[in-house]
Formats: sequence, structure tokens, C-alpha cells
Amino acid sequence: MKKNQIALRNLAEDKEQVKFVREKARQINPTQEFSQHILKEKMLSPDGNEKYKFDGEGKLVCNGGTDVNVKNGIPDFTIFSTDALDEKERQASYHDNEEVNESFDEIVLRPYNYNQFHAKIWLKHLEELSIQLEKVSGKSFESLTVLNCGCGGGFEAQFFAEKGAKLVGFDISQLRVEAAATRFALNELEGFFYRGDAAILPFEDNSFDVVIYHDSLHHVPIEEIPKAIKEARRVSKKYIILSEAHDSPIRMVLESIGLSTSIEASGNYTFRFKKSLIEFWCYRFGMELKLYKTSFDRREHRPKLYAIPVIGKLTYYIIHIIGKVLQKFGNEALIILKKSKEIKYSEERANR
Repeated sequence: MKKNQIALRNLAEDKEQVKFVREKARQINPTQEFSQHILKEKMLSPDGNEKYKFDGEGKLVCNGGTDVNVKNGIPDFTIFSTDALDEKERQASYHDNEEVNESFDEIVLRPYNYNQFHAKIWLKHLEELSIQLEKVSGKSFESLTVLNCGCGGGFEAQFFAEKGAKLVGFDISQLRVEAAATRFALNELEGFFYRGDAAILPFEDNSFDVVIYHDSLHHVPIEEIPKAIKEARRVSKKYIILSEAHDSPIRMVLESIGLSTSIEASGNYTFRFKKSLIEFWCYRFGMELKLYKTSFDRREHRPKLYAIPVIGKLTYYIIHIIGKVLQKFGNEALIILKKSKEIKYSEERANR
């Protein structure tokens, strides 16, 4: 196996192993040495500015702040969520429902339970993100501390960890963040995962080298997206990466003739970014826009299409060719932001 290449897995062969490792991950996630370091050095109670420790009996204890329950090995920081709570719970319920969505096994093994071609599509996309970060910062993921926001089942987190990053991830979905922890245990990777909210990050200022939203920030309620970016800026030492939907004129045309929609199956509105808005937030929150690169991508939420022999490959290559021509009008944006001037976050927190 080549360096940084993740081994393909087969769902049928690995189902029993996933079940066994899931139980193991529940023990590992809050107790491993890396997790203890994060709890001791990085995590703060949002309402008390105090550190946590795991009591070994299903709770993170915080003197002077709110204790946090640990469910199936996953600390649940959504107790601090208040704004837009109904929408967040609706999202969580959808992604936690294995009857209408993917099963736990599929989440853990995705995308490698489809086929090698499909896996390569995802890897190519993340490799581009990695290349652009190195161009902008002069650093690879090796040894960087990364906060993976909206980590889902942990595929992107796995990619970053395989590159050498020290990884912390969170998601609003209990099932998916459990899957991320299980994925890491299955692949013998070190990382810490919790259930949380993008608008409230329970960490010290400047806790991570890089904060990443990969195809996840658009799930955040629209009114909370600026809060999420501001929080990402606060806990990042230097860089924030957003890989999200771009407000493409092509999308507007497709929606007007009924071939596209902004409402996802989970019920959320797909917020699409544009450069002028990012520039405004940079001005507002003390950041520099280092990269805004658009591309025409599949943006699919039915990945099994690309796993169908012949049809999947043909579809991908057609879209890839179209994408080369329509890059400037692309429906996806890779955005890299860098912290610049300081902001008085005591005031920001007080008004949060």
C-alpha cells in the first residue's frame, strides 16, 4: 500500500469487525492519552472557562462550569445549544436514523464499501485541499492539530490523520460521530470526537493549527453560519478552510427549470457562499482571504451512483470534462482564510 493511501474495505467482510470495534471505541475515545491531553489543555466549559476531566463513570466533570454527559463514549456538548435548536435536532434525527439513511456499518466504511473508483473520487478531492493548504501556508498536514467541524462518519478526518494530523472532530449527529470514533479505532488512528454545535466550540483560543469545514458548514442554520466562522477563527491559530457550495449562476438556472433544489433530504437549506460575502466576513472578523477557488463538481448526495460499473465512471468523466470548461462558474468553492488582526473575544462572547 502506498504512503497516505487508505486501505479499501468490504462491508460484508468487515461487518462483524465493525460491531466489535464499536464497543472498543466507546472505551477508547474519552480515555486515550490524546483525549486526556485535549481535555486537560484545550477544552473549556462554554459557561465557566474551566477545564474538564473524565470521571470514568460516563461524565466529563468541570469544576465551575457545566458537567457533560458521555453517551457511548461520545461527550455531548449540545447541551449548550439554544439558538435554532429545533432545526439542529431535526438534522440530528435525520442523520441518526439508519432506516432512512445509511446503516452504521456503511457510515464507518464509506466510501470504501462501494468500490475503488468511488473512493478515488473522494481522495482526489481531499488531495486538492491538501495541496492548496501547503501552497498557502508552506505546511503539510503532518503534525498539524486539526479541528474537523461537522466530521460526519470521519472519512475526511481519517484522510487528515493518515497525512499525520492530530485530529479532533465533532458533529451534531450522535450516530455519525460514534461512527467516526469507530472508524479511527478500526484503522488504529488517534483522534478525539464529541457531539457538538458549530456555533459554540468548547476550546481555548488558538487551540488548533487548522480548522476545517468540508461539505458541512452549509448544514448549519443560516443565521448561525457567521457565528460558526467567527468561532472557527477564534480557536484557530492561523488557518480556516471551507470547502463548500458556491453560489453559481449555473445552479440558479438549474433550479429555475426544476433540475436542482436547495433543500436537502435532511430538511436543511443548502447555503451557498460567494466571494464578496467571504470578503465581508474577513473584514468583520479579522481575517485575510488567501484563496477562493471555484470548481465544477458533482456535489452529489447519492454517492452510490458513482459505484455503478461503467455508468458511474462515464458520469464522473462527463462531469469532470464539463467542470474543466466551467470552472469559473463552478458550484463548489475551496476557501482558505488566515487570521490577521486581533479581536476582543471577551466582548464577542458576552454578546454571543
